[in-house]
Parts: sequence; C-alpha cells; structure tokens
Amino acid sequence: MRETEDDKRNKRLAEWLGWKVVTEDTPTGLPEMWLQRGIEIYTSLGWVDFTRSLDACFKHLKPVVIARGEGAILTWRKVLSDWLKIMAEEKAMDNAPALALCTAIEKQFGLVGGS
Repeated sequence: MRETEDDKRNKRLAEWLGWKVVTEDTPTGLPEMWLQRGIEIYTSLGWVDFTRSLDACFKHLKPVVIARGEGAILTWRKVLSDWLKIMAEEKAMDNAPALALCTAIEKQFGLVGGS
C-alpha cells in the first residue's frame, strides 16, 4: 500500500500521542494503531483517520493538546484560532475541517514535516 500525505500525517499524530503504529504483520493485514495498556500489552485501535474525522480529533488529540500545552486552555484556544485561520485562508480546506484541525495542531507542536 502506498502511503499518502494523510497517512503520514495520521502516523505522526498517532506517534505524538504515544501510540505504536504498525504497518506490517497485523492481525487484520492492514495498518493499525495500538495503544499500550501495560508493559507488553497493546490494544488495537484499528486505523484512526484524524485527517477525516473531527470526532477522532476531539476524542484523542484535544485532551493531549490541553495536557501538553503551556497554559492548557490557552494552547487549545491558540489551536482553535489557527484552525479557523487555516479554514478561512485555504479554500482547499473548506471541505476538510478535520485536516485543517490536524494542520493547526501540528503547527502548534512543531510536528510539521518529518515522516
């Protein structure tokens, strides 16, 4: 399977959350994200598509943004402000609000680029 830009972004965000991203030898044969539940016990979350799901962004990313940010709620407000700016500035983002939110989070925490 060829890795798309969205796949790379989803992988970066999952790793930022501390999840293990497994692309080969999974029980389903498809890429999966695993949450560590102990020393060597993992729970598969399947593939969480942050770039297409606002629900996934708010469920998984928002709590970590608030926990890791300086000034917690102020960091979340900054992300939301950036999100709205991205939505307003980039017409291509009009139909992809989850992608725009991921972009704002990556910008806030310096995750842009990389693999």
